[in-house]
Amino acid sequence: MKKSDYRSAYSTIQFAIEKDNFSTIIDKVKCMINGLLCLQKLEKKEELIILTNATLVILIPLREDAEYKELEELSILQRMECACYSRRGWAFAALGRHDDAAIDAGKVRSLI
Repeated sequence: MKKSDYRSAYSTIQFAIEKDNFSTIIDKVKCMINGLLCLQKLEKKEELIILTNATLVILIPLREDAEYKELEELSILQRMECACYSRRGWAFAALGRHDDAAIDAGKVRSLI
């Protein structure tokens, strides 16, 4: 995929996030995680960190919520959380924030 494709995709994702018209909160989180991938491919590290933080604010309580304790859904949420931490860890490392990157790597290890 070309960078222009990722820019276009991220623009669409931003619009969807701002509109906030998702059928479920999980759909919103999936959209946000797709945005993280676009930002990583575009090497927009600071924006990626900001979006990751916003995504984790939604995602962590979902994982801890009793409604999502079903094994299959919990596994999906854990994979989403791993994606967040691994992408943010990449951004931290690219910015020379190696201690923060190591913390996120530890969080990924604890979730898998």
